[in-house]
Amino acid sequence: MRRLSSLGFAATLIGTSLLTSVAHAQSGDPAGQLGIQPYTGGLLPSVGGNVGDLRPQLERYFRTSVLPATAPAWVFESSLGVDVGVTDNALRTTAPRRADVFTVLSPTLSLTGDTSRVQTNLVYSPLVQLYATQGSQTQVSQFFNGQSLVTLVPDALFLDVRGSITQSSLLGSGFNSATTQSTSSFNRQNQVQSITYSVTPYAEHRFGGWGTARIGYSYTGTIQDAYNDQASLNNQFGQGFGQGVNQGLGYGAIGNLTTNRERASFASGENLGRFNVLSVLEAIQYDGNGSYSGAYRNQFTNQLGFALTRKITILGGLGYQDIRYAGAPPLRINEPTWNGGVRYTPNNDSTITVLYGRRDGAASVSVDAQFAVTARIRVFGRYSTGITSDIEEAQNVLQTTSVGPAGLLTDTVTGAPVGGGGSFGVQNGVYRVRRASATALFLANRDSYSATITQEDRTTLTNSSSFFTDRVVPAGVSTSSLYGTASWQHELTPDMTSTLSAQYGSTNNASQFIGANNGQQSTVGITAAISKQFTNTLSGSIRYNYINRFGSQVGVSSAYNFGNYDENSLLVGLRKSF
Repeated sequence: MRRLSSLGFAATLIGTSLLTSVAHAQSGDPAGQLGIQPYTGGLLPSVGGNVGDLRPQLERYFRTSVLPATAPAWVFESSLGVDVGVTDNALRTTAPRRADVFTVLSPTLSLTGDTSRVQTNLVYSPLVQLYATQGSQTQVSQFFNGQSLVTLVPDALFLDVRGSITQSSLLGSGFNSATTQSTSSFNRQNQVQSITYSVTPYAEHRFGGWGTARIGYSYTGTIQDAYNDQASLNNQFGQGFGQGVNQGLGYGAIGNLTTNRERASFASGENLGRFNVLSVLEAIQYDGNGSYSGAYRNQFTNQLGFALTRKITILGGLGYQDIRYAGAPPLRINEPTWNGGVRYTPNNDSTITVLYGRRDGAASVSVDAQFAVTARIRVFGRYSTGITSDIEEAQNVLQTTSVGPAGLLTDTVTGAPVGGGGSFGVQNGVYRVRRASATALFLANRDSYSATITQEDRTTLTNSSSFFTDRVVPAGVSTSSLYGTASWQHELTPDMTSTLSAQYGSTNNASQFIGANNGQQSTVGITAAISKQFTNTLSGSIRYNYINRFGSQVGVSSAYNFGNYDENSLLVGLRKSF
C-alpha cells in the first residue's frame, strides 16, 4: 500500500505550517458574517500525477471529514506515538540553561459516527512529556476537539454539543499555538489550558420552498487554568495581584466565562428566486467578572441578497445592536447597524465576499475569500473587524467551526482549516480587533508548498490590568501582532516524506507588559522532519526543532525569566495504529 504518512502527520503539517487563526473578531454571530452562506464548494480540482496520500487527506479535510458512502456508521481509531528526544535548553529560559533527555507519549483516540440520528466527530490527543533530570518541565497537555449533532425529532428538534481543550502561551509568543508542536516549545510555567464547551438545543421547521425557521438556546462555558495555581501566583506577585485577579478580572491563573444565548432566525428558500433573505434575532448574556460583570449583547440583523447573475450576488443588510460591557469606563453601544457588499462565485471552488458597513459601534469591513487560482493552487483570505476578548473569542471559534481529521477545525464560512490563536498571551481586556490573514497552498506531483501570514491590531476599549503587574492599562492602548509561516513537504519515496517548515511571530504587547517590560517580542522557529511508513499501521519519524525567542520583554521574577532564549531539540519516534 502506497502511503506517505498517517492522516495525523498530514493534519499536523496543516496545523503547524499551512494555516493561521481565522477566528471571527465580530462576536455574537456564531454562524459567521451574516448573509454569507457556509462553504459548500467542491474539492480541490484533480491535478493528476502522484502525490501519494497527501491529496486524499487534504480533500478529506476540506470536506470536513465526511465519511465515504461505504464506511461503517461508527469508526473508532486509535494510535500511540512514542518519541525520545534531547534538548539543549529544557527549561526554555535565558538562564540557567539545562540540557536534558526527554520522552514524549502522544496517544490519539478518535470516534466518527454518521447515522440517521447522530453525527459525531471526536478527537482526543493528550501529550505527555517526561524529562530525565528537569522534573519541573514534566507535564501532561490536553488537546481535544469534538462535535455531536443529535436528531431528537426528525426535521424538527436537534441537539448540538461541542467541546475543545487547547493550550496557549501565558506571555504570548507571536506563534500560532493550536498544536502540540508549538506549545511544547514553551516552559511549563508559560502555558495556559482553556476548556470550552457548548450545549445547543434548537428547533427547526421548513415552510416548503419559502424558507426555514430556527429557534434555539445555547449555553457556552470557558475555563482557563494555568499550570501555576492561584495560591502560588499570590505568593510570587503579592496579595494585591491575587486579589485583583480573583475580585476584579477573573483572569490570570484561572479565568471563567459562561454565556447564555437565545437565537431565532429565518432563511428564505428557493421560492424567492434570485432573492435570499436571512433574518436573525439574538440575545446574549455574559456571566463573568471584570468587563463581563452584567454584560450583554442584543442584536437584530436582516440581510438581503440578490443574484444579479449566476456569479455575482449583491448583499445589503439593516439591523440594530444594544451592547454593554462593564469596566472603567463601561462600554455602551446602542445604535442601528447596516452593511452592503457583493459575493462573487466564479466556480464551485471559489467564493469572494466583501462587506462594508457599521457594526459594533464603528465602521466595519469584512472579506471572506477562497479561490482556486489554478487546478493546483488554492488561496484563502479574510479581513474582519469587531469587538471581542480572548476568552469570548474562544467561544466564538467553537461555534463557527467544524471538526476535521485529527481534530483540527474547518471554518464553516470559507471551508478553510483553522489554526489557533494565543500570540498575544493571556489578556483580560475587551478590544476592538482588526485582523487580516491570507493562506496559499500549492500541490505539485510530489511536493506541497504552503504559506500563511496574519496581521492583527488590538485597541483596549475598557481599562484592564496587566497579568504581571498591578498597574491599570487604560482604554485606548494599542497592540499589534504579525505571524507568518511557510512549509514544504516532499515525497522522497512512495513511503517516505520530508518536511521543512519555518515560523515567525512578532508581538508588541503594550497592554500586557506596560512600563519597563513594554516592547516587542519575536519568535523564530524551524522544523525539519523525515517520516517513513513501515507498514499500514506503523510509521517512524526523525524531527529537528529550533526555536529562538528574542526582544525586550522579560519576566518580572526569576520564575518567569524566559523572555529571551533559544533551544535546539532532536526527536526520534514511532507511531503505531491499532
